[in-house]
Amino acid sequence: MNSENTPRDTRSARVATRRHPVDLGDPAPSTGEALQRVSERPGAFYINPRYEVSAAEPTPEFFQAARRAQRQWCRTMNQFLGSSNRRRHAKSLDPIERMLTHTGLLLVDGVVICPKAWESLTPWTPPSSLNPEKGAN
Repeated sequence: MNSENTPRDTRSARVATRRHPVDLGDPAPSTGEALQRVSERPGAFYINPRYEVSAAEPTPEFFQAARRAQRQWCRTMNQFLGSSNRRRHAKSLDPIERMLTHTGLLLVDGVVICPKAWESLTPWTPPSSLNPEKGAN
């Protein structure tokens, strides 16, 4: 079996990333299968045709791992289709098909979050220079 198609797990204390084999000619079914597995489970999940990232909550570490998986998947698609062809193909799809094939799906407690809404879920920690409690010594 090709190492490119061998499932692999990477786990940290809070976030798990699993890499799946994928048919680059028709990647959407891989995401659909993962979606069926996780849609009823509590927690935070990011899935695309190649990767599945999971955590109990949508923590900054989870979003970092999810964005990494998204970048790696886009890089794979760019290598397979070429970046301009990938973008053209993505624009030709409806939003759900685009998420299944290109951007991936983010689910929090079974609710699908659109890619543009990810930032509203990412907790922001101000730099220490903006934190009045740390500066008041």
